[in-house]
Amino acid sequence: MHTTNNTQHGYVALSATLIVSAILLLVISQSVIRSSTSTQTLTEILHTTEAHILSHTCLETALKLFFTDVSYRGNEERTLNEGICDILPIGTDDFHNITVTVEATVHSVTSALSVTFDATDPQVMTSIWKIQ
Repeated sequence: MHTTNNTQHGYVALSATLIVSAILLLVISQSVIRSSTSTQTLTEILHTTEAHILSHTCLETALKLFFTDVSYRGNEERTLNEGICDILPIGTDDFHNITVTVEATVHSVTSALSVTFDATDPQVMTSIWKIQ
């Protein structure tokens, strides 16, 4: 009887160890999954921020090129830092409004900006900034 009792205690201890191990494995697995998801989300936020910054830099570049040479019409691609900047064709309308639009891509995240201003008085930009 004494032997059976020791065997039962052994099975109880083994079962308890297996249950605790399974719970720990589950908790660790969930932590790893959450950590991986958090890292991926953080990376996406970083790439989005970089794309927005690049689009602003690209728009400034396009405006400087246009104001340096009013015949500049855009329609070019530039590589800046770790991204690609597309200066789309500069558009005009019948009311002397000029629209400059750019798209910046960093690690497959694209940010677009557009600004419209009056060509007769470029100091007064209409506040049409479109962020896409």
